[in-house]
Amino acid sequence: MNTHESEMREAFVQRAEQILSEEERFVKPEGMQRMGFESELAFDVESAPLDAIEPVRNMVIDEVGTSADTELGVAQIEIRTPPIDILKCGGMHELGRVYQQELEATVIAARRHGAHILRVGAHPFLPVLGTPRTHKPKYRQVPDFYNAHRRCDVETRIGLGNVQIDIGDAAVVSLFQSFQVNIEARSFYDAILKMDRSLMIAPYLLTLGGNARYLNCTDSHYTDLRMVAWEKSHDTRANDMRLLSWERTCRCPWCEKTESMRCSMEYTAICGFCPIRAH
Repeated sequence: MNTHESEMREAFVQRAEQILSEEERFVKPEGMQRMGFESELAFDVESAPLDAIEPVRNMVIDEVGTSADTELGVAQIEIRTPPIDILKCGGMHELGRVYQQELEATVIAARRHGAHILRVGAHPFLPVLGTPRTHKPKYRQVPDFYNAHRRCDVETRIGLGNVQIDIGDAAVVSLFQSFQVNIEARSFYDAILKMDRSLMIAPYLLTLGGNARYLNCTDSHYTDLRMVAWEKSHDTRANDMRLLSWERTCRCPWCEKTESMRCSMEYTAICGFCPIRAH
């Protein structure tokens, strides 16, 4: 474990212990279940130079109001709903109505400024190296840290066959959009139950939500690039911490061949039976 991992783990343990010692603060009343949405939207100003995107994006956010905010990338807008009690009569309908209202306001404001909202998981038009970032200190410091401390042996090119996209810049994750559902937990126990259920349905959600195929004006032939791009561009882990490695060595149970598997997704996309190569 390297120094950075030790420091982060220590900070995590300290914060976790503090939260566990204040359990009563996190107990919510029965009969209420609050939920809210956060949605990142890809923002595009057609034919505009890169340095012209952020000012237009900021004008759109100012026009939409407090429900919209900036994100890491200059071509991102985040919209969010307030927490709404979905157990009340019409609660889910109200949550959907509020989200739709905020989305429509953002789309209309973007059009008014000559821009468009792209409903896609990965922004296909911006560069993957030197990806333009929002001008805030945290958006400089965090990606720069990961760029400086990324493992030297990480293969940052992703894609299938001759299609290879170099995502060796941590800011590349600003090209990916997400839709987040925030559900309030009524207690520590309830939080564990909700986490268990989220892990149970996550594979189905990832499959249904796979829409991040195009990057750098290139068809990657992946259904969704988000997770593999996050892991490769932010991999600062020491050897003993790489539990979910895309570079692990694997023996195929069908052909008995052993290879270094750059990405299991890469091979299962070609052949559903052999995780190493198609036969």
